[in-house]
Amino acid sequence: MFSRKPERLPYEPYVTGRQLVISFMTVAELRFGAEVAGWGQARRDRLAELLRSMVVVVPDDDLVNAYTTLRARCQRIGHGLHAKDHEADRWVAATAMRYDLQLVSDDKIFDNVPGLVNIRVPVS
Repeated sequence: MFSRKPERLPYEPYVTGRQLVISFMTVAELRFGAEVAGWGQARRDRLAELLRSMVVVVPDDDLVNAYTTLRARCQRIGHGLHAKDHEADRWVAATAMRYDLQLVSDDKIFDNVPGLVNIRVPVS
């Protein structure tokens, strides 16, 4: 399903054989990246196939409430996730929190977010 890039190998045990759930925002970011990179139709088709294998969470009132609560908490404690430039990251984190999911990401912005379980494998 995923390419076997060395930096992804430590995460395989957390995603292999599991139903993957992603935020609508992740879909938007992936499609944006493909557009900016000028992907051809074959690569876009492979991305679409990959996305069809996942559950994509779309915003509803409960997710919006999770998002706003998360942003306010992060602002109160001075966590960088509250900043405007982390809009997409907040939606991803709020999705994981709303559905009581573990987030698998190597992005440091998710470290020490109150109520978020982030699986990040340290680089050795």
